[in-house]
Amino acid sequence: MAAWKQPLLAVDVVLVRFHPERGLEFGTSERAAEPARGEQALPGVLVRSDESLTDAASRAVGTKAGIADEAVRHLDQLHVFDTPGREDSTVESGRERSWSLAFLGVVDPAAATGEHVRWHSASGPALGLPFDHDDIVDFARQHIRARLWSDVAMTRALTGDSFSTRLGADLEAAATGVQPHASNFHRRLTGLADLERLDEKSPSGGRPAHVWKWRRP
Repeated sequence: MAAWKQPLLAVDVVLVRFHPERGLEFGTSERAAEPARGEQALPGVLVRSDESLTDAASRAVGTKAGIADEAVRHLDQLHVFDTPGREDSTVESGRERSWSLAFLGVVDPAAATGEHVRWHSASGPALGLPFDHDDIVDFARQHIRARLWSDVAMTRALTGDSFSTRLGADLEAAATGVQPHASNFHRRLTGLADLERLDEKSPSGGRPAHVWKWRRP
């Protein structure tokens, strides 16, 4: 009978940003070690005994994706992925299997990233990532869709401190796959207690769009 061994604890971070021109994107980084060396995957690390889960996630973003702490607008736990066999190739390479606590990391779209980081459209097909990383990205996609506007911290990180109605509608469409009706969407934003409409307007190629600002936390 094989001896039972304690699984390792890892964190994997789903990088996401909302770019005004390119839309909603997920980020991956090139793996530097086996298994799957040279392939694009979610940045992740094994958790050290002397650090918190959030600190481990920050370390993964910094060391694996080359993104500075100040460029990460929001970092929050998503879900534990613990299905047996999720890392068969890792076990075959000699490392114990691991449980992964996935994080969502919302990144400033203007921030610099490491040279091995690639950004992928959220509206595209599955990325073909190793291990169960496609499943983790899909979970993050559903999380954003379900919590957009209700999760103020996450949504504010995606839009920035202020945004136009047009940009907000583009984010809604990118997250849900449905373009919102203009007047209904405007009423929805008006009903959010954490938002205020400014007097200024943003040019949008047609009628000037209203500008919205998040109230201070």
